[in-house]
Parts: sequence; structure tokens; C-alpha cells
Amino acid sequence: MLSKLKAIKAALPRVNRNQSMSDPSSAVELHVIREGKQKPETKTETKTKTKANAATILVINGFMSGKGCDVSDWLEIVDTLYPDHKVIHVKWKAGNLSDLLLDDGLIQLMPSVTTQDSLIKKLGVAGFSAINKVSGHWRKAFAETEVVGVALADLIEKDPELNGCVLMGHSLGARIIRHTMERLTTNKVSQCYLLAGAVSSHSKLWNTVFDKHATTAFINCMSKTDSVLKYAYKAGTLFRESPIGLHALEHKNHTAITNLDVTDVASKHTKFKHKALGELLKKAFSDMKS
Repeated sequence: MLSKLKAIKAALPRVNRNQSMSDPSSAVELHVIREGKQKPETKTETKTKTKANAATILVINGFMSGKGCDVSDWLEIVDTLYPDHKVIHVKWKAGNLSDLLLDDGLIQLMPSVTTQDSLIKKLGVAGFSAINKVSGHWRKAFAETEVVGVALADLIEKDPELNGCVLMGHSLGARIIRHTMERLTTNKVSQCYLLAGAVSSHSKLWNTVFDKHATTAFINCMSKTDSVLKYAYKAGTLFRESPIGLHALEHKNHTAITNLDVTDVASKHTKFKHKALGELLKKAFSDMKS
């Protein structure tokens, strides 16, 4: 039995961080959802003929939904926090959520599975095959997010209108944000909202980002009942990662990291982008200032 377990475990795939799925130049497109409202000019701006526009909001989905490219659900959050700001959709080759999920039978077994060895013992060869297939979809998506992060960082660096922009990412969109921030050489992003983040919470992945962007605010929204991250994501990473959508982000020196438990308004992985979360975020920041 032990030799069989070792053989199956050896066959488990590993995440190839060097795998490239797309050419960075074509990996991402920016689509304007709406233009922002112009601020009234101040006397100083009138004299100097300069104009300070409100920060642009960039929203990033983590997967394709039944609505296709419709990102109107983001506006329920954005309108609560930034009603007058320009909003841009960062479009990328996101996979389908259905490819990243486990079937009901596997989900029922997953709470008792905590390691690769227990996964093999509980699920056997047939279960391993199903997990392996799901893991393959996750690994493909992970590789794509890295390429997208490189491309998005390049676009932000080159566009002066994106100075001070705000990034909002859901699920794999939060993973794209981490890659983007890691790639950026300048502090051009003012805030990063990470919703149901499908990206590792390991400090080694984040310390460089936090050290490089000491003035950027990071808001990590977590849900204790997110079954996609609890089971599918962990199985997809073969229990090598604990996602930020379930675990807090920490850094000993960065003072602008906020971890919020939003379980009350986001009970599922797909239930984050709505007005109630926007209201919760607005109240949380209001309480911090008071």
C-alpha cells in the first residue's frame, strides 16, 4: 500500500511558475465601463492649467461567468466607494468557474482531507484522477494570471492617467493584482482590494510586494464559508497553498494592510460583488478614521 501511495504521489503535478500561456502584449485588454465625473477646478489648477482627476478604478474578474464580459456587478461596490470615478475592466483570458470546481461527491470528502497523503488514501485512484484534472485547470489559470500581471503592470507604468489608480480583483483577479504589484517598479497604485483572493497567503510571496509598495493600501476581504477556496482551490494546489481569501495578510512593517471578515455579506465565492459588501467596506473605513 505504501509503495502504491508513493507512486501516485509522485505523479501529482507541480505548479510550473515558468510556464507561459500567452504573449504578455496580447494577454490583457482595458475596456472603459464608464468615464469619471470631472472635479471642479481649484484656483491653483486654473492658474497652472493642470487638472487633478479622480483615481481610475480597475476591476479584474477571476473567471468567466454566465454573463460573459458583463462586469456591471462590480459597479455595486464601486458606486458605493467611488461613485464619481472612471472605471475600467481589465479583460483577460479567464477560464470557466465550472472547470475549477469539484463534483459533489468529492466535496463531501474534502473536509476530512488535509494533506496529499490523506487525499490519496480517501479518494483512491479514481478520485486522484478527478483531482488531477481540476488541478490542471487551476495550474493553467495560475500561469495565465502571471502573464496578465506582467502586461497590466506595463500598461500602468506607461499611462500617466493611471497614476494613483485603484485595483479591485476577485478570486484569480486578486492573484493578478499580486503579480502586477510585484512587477511594478513605481508606486502608481494607491489601493488594492482583494476579494476572495485565490492566491497564496505565504509571507514570502507578499513581503517583496509590501516592501516595494509601502504607501499602497491593501484590503483583503475573506469569507469563512467560501467552499471554492476551502476545497477546490486547495485541491487544485494539492494542499501546497493557503489562500488569502481564507487567511489574513501580514507584514511587520506595512501599516496599511486591512483584513476584513466579510462572511456575513459574502457567504459564497461568487457572492462578493454586490452593494452590501461596498457598504461594509465603506463603514469599515469610516470606523477606522473616527
